[in-house]
Amino acid sequence: MFVREKIFNGNSITPFQLTLNQINQMLQGHVKSGPFVNMKYVSESIESAHYPKLLGTYELELHPVIEELCNTNFDTIVNVGAGEGYYSAGFALRNNHAQILAFEPRSKGRQLIKEMAQLNGVSERVTIHGLCDAPALEESLYNQGKCLVFMDCEGGEAILLDPRICPSLKTATIVVELHPFLVSGVGEIIESRFQNTHSITQVWTRPRTEMDFPIQISQLRRTVLKKHLLNIMFENRQELMRFFYLKPNQ
Repeated sequence: MFVREKIFNGNSITPFQLTLNQINQMLQGHVKSGPFVNMKYVSESIESAHYPKLLGTYELELHPVIEELCNTNFDTIVNVGAGEGYYSAGFALRNNHAQILAFEPRSKGRQLIKEMAQLNGVSERVTIHGLCDAPALEESLYNQGKCLVFMDCEGGEAILLDPRICPSLKTATIVVELHPFLVSGVGEIIESRFQNTHSITQVWTRPRTEMDFPIQISQLRRTVLKKHLLNIMFENRQELMRFFYLKPNQ
């Protein structure tokens, strides 16, 4: 859990703590904005920032892509690196008939995914698995209709996204966060594997501004609280990141 997300323990009150307390009171455990607005949320996140998800500003650069995906009738959505279930539960809510397969290696994450699915009434369509390897990915996609793979697995994309060992990827829609600081040249590797079967769009992250804060407050408060608002929306990314959005040609 990040320092900003520790529950206020009753000691000295700072403007930052007051801002967090006010946000908690306003949101009441529901996502405020973005593609999964009003989704009920668990009280913590796994190895990622909690408040950007609760606010709905998490990976906002992908929001147009997410909206496009939510308007596509997928039969199967495979979420690799599901964390506590932000995308697994969110896609289940927005894709009413899709089966969601959530792969998450951490037991705490799997517990929270289950809780997220229950909170949002989608448990029957969310199946939870542990670590995803190439055979498990192929089994999840093979003969499963129109498929989406949504992946964030800390460099594991270099191994998993290989149509030579997972041929069903050739016809799947794929969104993947790239981790070149863990696997050098991973973007170029994946691009070379799919250049003949998919169109590839790059999406880069960008720094947040106070205008991204989704709760209505006065411009004066946005200006005065700018430092706190940016801190609350910070996703703990130390550099600009890149996503690939791969759409199959056929």
